Amino acid sequence: MASTSPSRNIDSNTVSEALASYLAAEKKYELLVPGTALQVISGPFTDFTGMLEEVDSETGKLKVSLSIFGKTTFVEFDVGEVIKLEY
Repeated sequence: MASTSPSRNIDSNTVSEALASYLAAEKKYELLVPGTALQVISGPFTDFTGMLEEVDSETGKLKVSLSIFGKTTFVEFDVGEVIKLEY
């Protein structure tokens, strides 16, 4: 009886790189918890600082409160668009 599933050549380096990338992303989420001070590093809000309000680990989106013209505004960012501020 022959197998009906296609054979695949899986490169162990590819699997290792994918796993490392996944774990690095998960580590970013661990470090980013509500109340964390962030600085925006790309896009139209570059150099703004704000406070992390919510983390959506499924989509990689962060809800950040920024003060724009003295008013608190909530903006969504990807994890790679912000850095954690260290005080």
